[in-house]
Amino acid sequence: MTAPRRWTPGEQVLVQEVWRDRVWSARPMTAVRDDSDLLVLWMPAGTEWRAPDSPPERPAPADRGERIAECLVRSDWVHIDRVWRMNTLWLMPHRLHHVVWVCWDREGAHLGWYVNFQRPYVRAGATVQYMDYALDLRVAPDGTATWKDEGDLAQLTSRGLVPPESVRSMRAEGVALSRAALRRDPPFDVRWTDWRPDPNWPVPLLDPRWSLPGFGAGEHSG
Repeated sequence: MTAPRRWTPGEQVLVQEVWRDRVWSARPMTAVRDDSDLLVLWMPAGTEWRAPDSPPERPAPADRGERIAECLVRSDWVHIDRVWRMNTLWLMPHRLHHVVWVCWDREGAHLGWYVNFQRPYVRAGATVQYMDYALDLRVAPDGTATWKDEGDLAQLTSRGLVPPESVRSMRAEGVALSRAALRRDPPFDVRWTDWRPDPNWPVPLLDPRWSLPGFGAGEHSG
């Protein structure tokens, strides 16, 4: 079996959320580290990306979780332009249901961490792919953690959009991460909070092929 080609520090990476072979969101990011343990990506404030939204011709439910579920059930959404508002380092462990964001404001002050629970990422062509499963964990700078968006997860699970085994994995990973944060165990340690990007790295730009899931199979595979 051919070993996957790794991204090198400073290389641009397109990160796609993909649902039923269609791109849900697309973010251009910069590779920081890519090895057998961890994929680390950088997304600075000011990065332009694409986010999903309900089609304008369809009445959208007021509840956010219901809006997301409706789009996913129908496989029907549009994309809108967004600008990332904070400096974020993504720590993506292999084969697990989460990514840990280390967050700073535009001036470089540490804001804490944000744990996004999701389908484990895969490499697809020249992209990294995953799918958000709604549940999140906010971790304050003092290490205290709070579950977030449980109502959104309930909307997805009630419609069969998130497998029960994934929910169990996310909950277990969340409990372990909450304990690690209080102890300041990795990844909630100074190795990452003290990290700074190469000042020569530009703000990443969205590839014109962002809406093509897993494009460029011959460019980057594994």
